Amino acid sequence: MSYELEAKLTLHVGPVGAGTGGSNPISIPPSNLLEYELVWLRKDIEYTLGVVPGILVGRRIEFGATYASFGGGVVIDANGVGVGIYSALGVDLCLRSWCGNIELKRALGVTRSAVIAPYALRVGVTLNRW
Repeated sequence: MSYELEAKLTLHVGPVGAGTGGSNPISIPPSNLLEYELVWLRKDIEYTLGVVPGILVGRRIEFGATYASFGGGVVIDANGVGVGIYSALGVDLCLRSWCGNIELKRALGVTRSAVIAPYALRVGVTLNRW
């Protein structure tokens, strides 16, 4: 009996809006931990690990090469850490099992003393079917 895991793994890098008055410029080469994000997609559930906008779990709906995601989790920005929701829009441009990816992710969270709204515009590389 064989078990095949159908999943996508994406490594994103790009500028974030961490609640400090606008997006931070990307460093070249990217050397700031805030600029990185890892997204693992299995079936239609995505798991996001990144400092900004946070550690999130959500559902992805794909429309051909484009997709929309929504969910919740731990939202993080320069003004605090809280619980909240997120949404994302992205596109995968694929060649065999590798894809180039562009994604805009926006979160809204609540801390004990503030409402936070970090975002990230990132590009990345996706490995399919691993």
